[in-house]
Amino acid sequence: MKKTVLMLAFFMGLGTSVGMAGEKLQEKVEITVSDEGFTQIDMDQIPEAVLVALEKNFDGQSVKTVAVKMNEDDTCIYKVILIDNDNKETEALFSDEGEALAR
Repeated sequence: MKKTVLMLAFFMGLGTSVGMAGEKLQEKVEITVSDEGFTQIDMDQIPEAVLVALEKNFDGQSVKTVAVKMNEDDTCIYKVILIDNDNKETEALFSDEGEALAR
């Protein structure tokens, strides 16, 4: 009888620990979606064509943030916020192919 009670207590404790670990994991995962439907991404997720266009058109500026939005036709728009030496921000939009898009 004692073994049954101990096993039941062990499994209940294990279930609580796993449940709490799952809650903590969920708290750490964050995806930022702006009002315009863009989702913030890391620099390593930008296509090579967009990186080349950034280097060509915004040489000397630093990338502050990058976000992506999927269109209905499965193409993406990349929104890049850049900062120049005077801390002035510039927003640029690019297609998957690195073409600059008008706002």
